[in-house]
Amino acid sequence: MGDIKVTKDCYLPYEQVRFYTSYQSHAIQTVVRRLRKEGKVYDLTGGKKILAVIFLLSGEVILVSTSPDTLAGRRGAIQKKG
Repeated sequence: MGDIKVTKDCYLPYEQVRFYTSYQSHAIQTVVRRLRKEGKVYDLTGGKKILAVIFLLSGEVILVSTSPDTLAGRRGAIQKKG
């Protein structure tokens, strides 16, 4: 189905993405803290503010400084290509 650009020079196979959401929710922050203790969190923010959390089918999560709206726009671009 294609790759989605999540950060500068970092792409994910879209088939591996379960869903993505904003990091602002306390519920999401709690889940991320738990997964961080389990070693299942990849922080790709480069020290910037966390704007979105990408949940993968593997149970791991990726923290990015890209907004969920931007990720959705990139997803739409992938669907138009395919």
